[in-house]
Amino acid sequence: MIVKTFKPQFAPSVSAGRKTQTCRPWPTRKDGTVAERSLPKPWRRLSLRQWQGAAYRSKQRRLRDTLAVRLRPVLVHDGGIVLAGRTLPVHEREAFARADGFASFAAMREWFTREHGGGCWSGYCVEWPREQVA
Repeated sequence: MIVKTFKPQFAPSVSAGRKTQTCRPWPTRKDGTVAERSLPKPWRRLSLRQWQGAAYRSKQRRLRDTLAVRLRPVLVHDGGIVLAGRTLPVHEREAFARADGFASFAAMREWFTREHGGGCWSGYCVEWPREQVA
């Protein structure tokens, strides 16, 4: 089982099933290569959680348990989103942002700029079904 933790702003959307994906940076080893064993594999269990207090210094609250259904590389930049090598058209870009818990691509881009700085951000997107999985 792979555990993914979420910031408080995303917890209600994760619990309610409105947020059905998350974008994360590639896990890397000390030599800079991707640590593939740390990536969620399709159809493996995910435990989606939130820290109750300070990260790594408090307990985690379980938001939902689910399955990873797909993992794709993603690039977020000022002009849009490239998902698995394909630039998303405007309507798909907006749907992608909503599935990730944002009101719009503009809100998503603003959050990425605040959290990760300007320019391009590269990582992976893991998706899960909207329904609760036991």
